[in-house]
Amino acid sequence: MLEVYYSAAFLADLRRLKRYDRACVEELRDLMVDELQVEGRVPDGYRPHILDNPGGLYNGCVEFHLRDDVLVLYTPAKPKASVTMRRICTHAELTTGRFGREWPKGDAR
Repeated sequence: MLEVYYSAAFLADLRRLKRYDRACVEELRDLMVDELQVEGRVPDGYRPHILDNPGGLYNGCVEFHLRDDVLVLYTPAKPKASVTMRRICTHAELTTGRFGREWPKGDAR
């Protein structure tokens, strides 16, 4: 079983998403316990892929789609025996690098 670590930004993102959509947060927690901790990855249905945008802030992180516009970023388990959860954001936030204190209206569901 892998260790899961959480960045401060991830925990803040989790709190802001929880205020907007509790079901989404529960699904994410289940994924972290059932898939990430055990397998080190999420199922293909969540469309996981490595970010590789030249000059991108989170290059090398894996992004998956919890909802259409709810992205979760984490550092994969290789070579360490741990996964680090980095951010929960929208496409616009990831692209611009601007993360708000509240979840953007209409983006989670």
